[in-house]
Amino acid sequence: MGRRPKREITYWASKGGYGARIGGRQIILARGPDDGPAGPTFLAALDEFAKQHRQEKNKGTDDYLVSALLNQYRLHLAEKRESQVPVTFDCLARSFCDRFGHYKVSELRPFHVENWLKDMAHRWNGTSRHNAGRIVMGAVSWARKKGYIKSDPLAGCVELPDQTMRGREARMPRELCDLLIEQSRKCQLRSQEFTELLWALRETGQGPSRCARPRPTTTAQAS
Repeated sequence: MGRRPKREITYWASKGGYGARIGGRQIILARGPDDGPAGPTFLAALDEFAKQHRQEKNKGTDDYLVSALLNQYRLHLAEKRESQVPVTFDCLARSFCDRFGHYKVSELRPFHVENWLKDMAHRWNGTSRHNAGRIVMGAVSWARKKGYIKSDPLAGCVELPDQTMRGREARMPRELCDLLIEQSRKCQLRSQEFTELLWALRETGQGPSRCARPRPTTTAQAS
């Protein structure tokens, strides 16, 4: 027997899909035919409805979920920055969200971040782990400034790994580069040039500025 419709979800024929009012906003949950209560469009709308409510639950308090906070920050990056920053955020923050996304912000402690970064040492070098820690701390700080949470439990308390500034150890690990390439291809802000740059970095081991520098053209001299 299929799931029954929720009162809050309605079919908006003018917009060609199911929608609801969540947090004072009208949100399209899934586009497609009016096929409730058990059709694929309606079921997709139910899933999105539950997801949207998780994003709203306890917003403005320190009981806000870490996964909801990180998602809000990613949306902010995607909307405000015309770059591949959301791709980098996904790559570096995903494992943190997998481990601590179900925590309330009030339950988050600096040692959670530090232990996570230590556990990632087999995949990322010091610089990558340093940047990953800064990304998580930046997301929490941003959420406090925006009013999603009341306090920042990580401010000034997390000891980040030292960055590797030179030599072979400063290169991006191949595994992280592969993940960036994969996410670049999936990202809404797709850029074939960016994907090709990442591939060149992985294959040559050279720095970004050198790989991105245009090849100089030579002008034949008149004899």
